[in-house]
Amino acid sequence: MMTAVGERLVAGKPFCIVRLPEGRELTDRFILISPDFEDDHEHRLLAKVKPWLSSQWFDFSTSAPQQVASMPVCPESTPKEQYENSLAELIEILKHRGGKTVICRNICGEFKDFDLTKIFESYLGMGVADNCVTFLLWHPEMNFWMGSTPELILERCNNGTYRTIALAGTRNKDINCDWDLKNLEEHSLVVNDIESRLRLTGLDFFRKPIKELTYGPVTHLLTEIVSKFVDNGLNRRFFDSIADEIQPTPALAGYPRPYAIAEIERFESWPRHLYAGCLNIAEIRLNMTYGIIRCVHFDRDRWSVYTGSGVTADSFPSVEWEETKLKAAPLVECLKKI
Repeated sequence: MMTAVGERLVAGKPFCIVRLPEGRELTDRFILISPDFEDDHEHRLLAKVKPWLSSQWFDFSTSAPQQVASMPVCPESTPKEQYENSLAELIEILKHRGGKTVICRNICGEFKDFDLTKIFESYLGMGVADNCVTFLLWHPEMNFWMGSTPELILERCNNGTYRTIALAGTRNKDINCDWDLKNLEEHSLVVNDIESRLRLTGLDFFRKPIKELTYGPVTHLLTEIVSKFVDNGLNRRFFDSIADEIQPTPALAGYPRPYAIAEIERFESWPRHLYAGCLNIAEIRLNMTYGIIRCVHFDRDRWSVYTGSGVTADSFPSVEWEETKLKAAPLVECLKKI
C-alpha cells in the first residue's frame, strides 16, 4: 500500500488511507482512497474532509475540480505561559457566563529524516485504539494529516437507525475513584446540547447509560444517543444535514456554541485547519462522520500535534495544560523518534 502512496505523492495526487472502528464493514484492512477515476456514482467508496467551521467538503474519491485552502504547518509550540494566561482570562469569563470552551494548543517539532512509511508504521505500532477511525491523508495544499479519532459525530447503523455519542470528561486511565463534578458537568453539557440539536431535526431518539471509553493514557465519559428507524436514512444529503446540525459539538467547540467559537478565535494562536473538522467515510453499506481530533499535521520538515481540553469555570490552567500534555504524549513521543 505504501508503494501506491509513494506513486501518488510523486504524481501530486491526493489520497486518504482509513481504517474503520472494530466491528464495522471493511474494518479488517486499511483502505486507500484516491481520485484514480472520474467516478461519481452513488456506490463508490467516499472519503471526504471538511475543515473547522467550513461548509465545504473536499472529496478524495473524485478527480473533479475542488477548491482547497492552504494549510501550512504550525512552526512553533504554544508557550506554556501564554496558554495558561489565556485560560486564566477565559475562566474568569466562564465564571460569569457559564458553559464551556474547548481550547487547543500545538506541540511542534522537526523530523530528523523524513520517512512517511516509518512515520505511519511507528504510529500504528503505538497500538492505536480499535474504537476509532484511523487515517492518513495528503493533499499538496493541506500537507499530511494523521490521527486516530474516537469522536463520532453521526453513524448510520445496519438496522436503519442513526447513532451519535457525547464524549467529554477526561482523566488518567489509572484513576479508579468516582468522577469529579467538573468532568460530570462538562459531560452533561455535551449530552444536553446534542439532544437539543437532534430535537430540531425531528428525529426520535434515546440515550443509553453513561459509560467509559479508554483511549491511550486517558479515559473519557461516553454517552451513546440512538435514533429510532430513520425513513430517509440512506440518503447521503439527509445524513449530512443531520451531522451538520450536531457539529461542532460542545466536545469540539464548547457551549453555548457562538460564545465558544468567538473565544476560540480570541485565545487560540494558530488556525485549526482540519483539527475539530470532519472526516466522512461512506458507501452502500455504511455512512459515518467523525470529528478530527487526536491528530498531527506535518510536511517533510516539521510536525505539529493538536491537543485540546474543555475549559469551564471550575478549571485550573495548570491542570488543563497537563491534560493536553497527557492526551498528546503517545503521538509526540512517536514523532520525536523520527
